[in-house]
Amino acid sequence: MFHIYFYRRKKDLTLTDAHIKFYTIPLELRSTSYPKRLKIEVRKGVKKCDFQERIAFSQYGTQQVILKCHTLEQTMKNKIAAALERKDIRDFFDAEFLLRNGVMLKADKATLIKLKELAGKFKEKDYKVALGSLLDKETRNYYITNGFEYLIRKISAILSTH
Repeated sequence: MFHIYFYRRKKDLTLTDAHIKFYTIPLELRSTSYPKRLKIEVRKGVKKCDFQERIAFSQYGTQQVILKCHTLEQTMKNKIAAALERKDIRDFFDAEFLLRNGVMLKADKATLIKLKELAGKFKEKDYKVALGSLLDKETRNYYITNGFEYLIRKISAILSTH
């Protein structure tokens, strides 16, 4: 289905990157009418998950589209699973971001212990290189100085009640 849509939009869009990974097919598109890139990640399999219907909003257009998307709680579950599996600093950053924005961190004790352990293993270089290009200077400096201290503190607080 995507190839049909892409074929129709070919004059406006350019596929700049595409891979076939084990679980996903990541795509990167550029538009002739917008300077930034759109990254889309399509999962190969379907897992049972919590979702909700939301209206997609864009400040660059007036068309509204209803999408089925993960709940924030489901996104947190996915980020925890990804952090434990991939050990990628971006997954820990995303989990902390969700936590800072009011999404509860719900996991069993063993998962929380492992998450806390892994969150404390990143070095200054990891924050500078892996997160460096994604964050503004102020936020990057915060993480270089503090690491995932907030995430680790919150996990410790949850573990103290288990």
